[in-house]
Amino acid sequence: MIPDSVHYAPSMLWPMFFLVLACCGIAVLGVLGVRVALQVRRLSQAVGDGAERIARATEDLERAAAPLAARTRSLTGR
Repeated sequence: MIPDSVHYAPSMLWPMFFLVLACCGIAVLGVLGVRVALQVRRLSQAVGDGAERIARATEDLERAAAPLAARTRSLTGR
């Protein structure tokens, strides 16, 4: 006589397979989520650096334009 547990073994194969597959899928999504978070951090750092460079360039342009504006005012007499 075959024990009852042997009859259930083949029927449990597919649910266990899909459970393992789902766990692997969640692990892959977790790894991808970490990679996306790291890339977002790098991108935000690059955007911050670019904003600082733009601010410095703006200040340089303002400093360079001040004497030019004064000279223009003196030439036009206004």
